[in-house]
Amino acid sequence: MLDTPRLGIGASRFLFLLRASVSPSLSIASCELDRYDGKAHNWENFRLDALLTRMAERMHSIRTHFEFSTKLFRCVRVMCVALAATMLAEVAAAEAITFKVAGSEPESDRYASCRNLLVGPWKNQPEEYEGYNGFVGWSGVTRLRSGRWLLTFTSGSWHATPPWTDEVRSDPANLKQFEEWKAIGMPDVRAPRGGRAHIMHSDDEGLTWSKPRTLVDTEDDDRHPSILELDDGTLIANFFSYRYPGVYFAKYMRSSDGGETWTEPLDPLGKPTPGAFGNGPIIQLKDGTVLWVAEG
Repeated sequence: MLDTPRLGIGASRFLFLLRASVSPSLSIASCELDRYDGKAHNWENFRLDALLTRMAERMHSIRTHFEFSTKLFRCVRVMCVALAATMLAEVAAAEAITFKVAGSEPESDRYASCRNLLVGPWKNQPEEYEGYNGFVGWSGVTRLRSGRWLLTFTSGSWHATPPWTDEVRSDPANLKQFEEWKAIGMPDVRAPRGGRAHIMHSDDEGLTWSKPRTLVDTEDDDRHPSILELDDGTLIANFFSYRYPGVYFAKYMRSSDGGETWTEPLDPLGKPTPGAFGNGPIIQLKDGTVLWVAEG
């Protein structure tokens, strides 16, 4: 029996484990302290075998985790050694590589022939028309099998140049759209037929170019033209037209003489509803299928 004074503590039970310092055996004494009357009970109230079993399980768990940690550390060490060896081998190989300098540095003004202004202020301007104030953009380039390059682009008064007249302005929906765009820079320029699409060509790999000519000029703003050469040599030019208030139409044309003449603008199969446009180029797959993505 272990005499214990009355303790005013919150825990109701304590288990004391005492390990002898001169013997591997484990001496166990236990007592139970009742929080109310402090009576001491001897260790016979506990099952010693259950306690020893739990202790053995705990020691086994600790040993298992220790063995796993040891193996993991060994694996990490081996991986680090292998990685270091690989890096050293790569460094050694890199130091062994040499390059032989050939030729000479390009001329200091070489960039000028690679960055040439094709259409711009006072240079190679398209024909003048009402609604054009110098804006050109939305270009695309196609290289034909013959070696000729075709360049297409749009002209107008701004990024978008829908038809703009007093009659168009009188519609509240049109005026609302115009005011929204005017707030971000659209000029108030009369444009009875909107913007146009143009085409020009080069027969010397882009060193010189022809004067722009009109590719298509509908009664709406003709935007984002691009050209595809089919397997049989037929050219397809796709674009979209736009008018207030937010009405788009995807269109395309065909040419069988290398782009000298074109058909009238055609609607895609199924004729998408107003609001459809496709400003990406058409592509042809190996099996001859022609793909054109049009939104709407």
